[in-house]
Amino acid sequence: MGLGCGHAGRRNGCGQHGRRAPAGGQRFLPGRDDDRAETRRLLAEARLPILPANTRFGFAEFSRRAGDFAMAAALASYRVADGVMVEARLGIGGAEARPRRIGDAEAMLNGRRPGIDAFRLAAETAADAIACPLGKL
Repeated sequence: MGLGCGHAGRRNGCGQHGRRAPAGGQRFLPGRDDDRAETRRLLAEARLPILPANTRFGFAEFSRRAGDFAMAAALASYRVADGVMVEARLGIGGAEARPRRIGDAEAMLNGRRPGIDAFRLAAETAADAIACPLGKL
């Protein structure tokens, strides 16, 4: 899911033209509808940094049976500094055409004390931001 919910890291891919890392700002993996030959790459490696000790995270996924691939997933992380959340990251996968971060929900967490009220507000914001192909359920 977005390689660790947007934490700085390095990724490399391989395709018919050999191994390479994407250029700055370039999307690494194209969408399912993108069939241009130059975009046919496979993620071959991902190197993620060790997160600071004051980092907290959570992950949830939905699948029909235990052991199945997730139909949808969410990943959240934040650091605690001076009792409030900073550097919040919130990503979703499977709910839209591509995994992505939900910036509006991240903003709801940054600067607030960790707790159920802040998490509920961010969850509601994220739910409103997701472009569900079936409409609002």
